[in-house]
Amino acid sequence: PGWLNDIVRFLPFKYLAYFPAMVMLGKFDHATLVNELLIQLGWIVGLLVLNRVAFARGVRRYAAHGG
Repeated sequence: PGWLNDIVRFLPFKYLAYFPAMVMLGKFDHATLVNELLIQLGWIVGLLVLNRVAFARGVRRYAAHGG
């Protein structure tokens, strides 16, 4: 359905194979390429922040026992 396509279009999975292949084939115009790169940059920044938060919480809760 169309609503599901709109959601899937913004997920990061297409940047693994589909997006690089379409760039190499020259299928994107300049505006679309910039838009897709900005979405990809948003995912990179968002996941980096999530990674930092999860790591900080994990280190705070870490406790070593034994010898």
